[in-house]
Amino acid sequence: MAYFRDQMWSILFASLLTVLLMWIVYIVMGMVHKLVITPLRIKRIMNRQGVKGPSAYWVLGNILEMVKINRAEAEKDMKTGDYDIMSHVQPYEAQNCQAYGTMHMWWFGWQATIRIASLDLIKQVLAKDVFTTPQIQFQFLSELLGKGLITTEGEEWALHRQIVNPAFHQEKLKAMVPIMEKCASSMANEWEEKVKHGGGCVELEVSHYMANVTADIIAHTAFGSSYEKGRKVFEHQLSLFNLTFQRFKFLTIPGYRILPTPLNIKILMTQIRISRSLKEIIQARKYVVNMTKNASNGNDLLGLMLTATSQKTQDVKGGKVHFGMQQLMDNCKTFFFAGYETTATLLTWTMMLLASHTTWQECARAEVIDVCGDVNYDFK
Repeated sequence: MAYFRDQMWSILFASLLTVLLMWIVYIVMGMVHKLVITPLRIKRIMNRQGVKGPSAYWVLGNILEMVKINRAEAEKDMKTGDYDIMSHVQPYEAQNCQAYGTMHMWWFGWQATIRIASLDLIKQVLAKDVFTTPQIQFQFLSELLGKGLITTEGEEWALHRQIVNPAFHQEKLKAMVPIMEKCASSMANEWEEKVKHGGGCVELEVSHYMANVTADIIAHTAFGSSYEKGRKVFEHQLSLFNLTFQRFKFLTIPGYRILPTPLNIKILMTQIRISRSLKEIIQARKYVVNMTKNASNGNDLLGLMLTATSQKTQDVKGGKVHFGMQQLMDNCKTFFFAGYETTATLLTWTMMLLASHTTWQECARAEVIDVCGDVNYDFK
């Protein structure tokens, strides 16, 4: 009897050991396929198509090289009269474009990334409804923007685009111009006061003002009367960006995002605050519309999306795609953050160029007066 019991335990132990070994082999083979076989296959396919790029380290890819080059360039000041902004802001990309062409490949960890610097190609890519974002970069974007227009693909992307597009029709944008003019005039008046109290000359940190006026305009055009709450959401998003950027360098480590580190907890709490605030703004808007029996949801971005959403509900009912509260919030995040970063930076760069070339100022001012007449413009 004892002999049979010992045999059973031996068989059970051997079975468990076999299962464990098979599981380990499965994990190892999966890692080998993901980290070795797939990258080599992708590199071979791209090389056959003439798409080349810098050599990469195993697992880490080109991240260390990119960080090193970008950090070295960031420590330098741009020379007066040197307006090659790409070489200063994205030196690694500029070097690769020069060495490998306007379409090249580099490695973000173990994942291949195709970089495109050709305007015509970029237009073709953005016009397609299938656009595969590399997983690591998708994780970074989804932390900030959720599943909005930038991070969705296929039918879901097409639906998001249909709903968001009306907000950017020419007539809708014209209706937002007075808000933009009001915010810009307020900033200009503040500058005039500072110059007056400074004896006719004062030094200003223009990038700070450009960031503020951009945030104000976006908050007004996105949320209208809920501007102050929208501005707080925006401040939380900036905080979230800084936190996720700190975690960016760890994204190549599998499972790092789910570890209960202080940084991950801060990110989670900030995301919760953003979602809660956006939900309150959206629900308040719906409540006001229902209580006042108002047929219009408003002319700001949120109102236009709410109107488009109600119109599209019948079209997609029973389908695979859905646009509800979460999608509304995610597209508000997308409009806020994507619009802010690009616009504030471009305005700062434009102001720097105008300050460097006074003749450009005179030409631009003369053209505005020639087209619009007096300073009190009719934006309609």
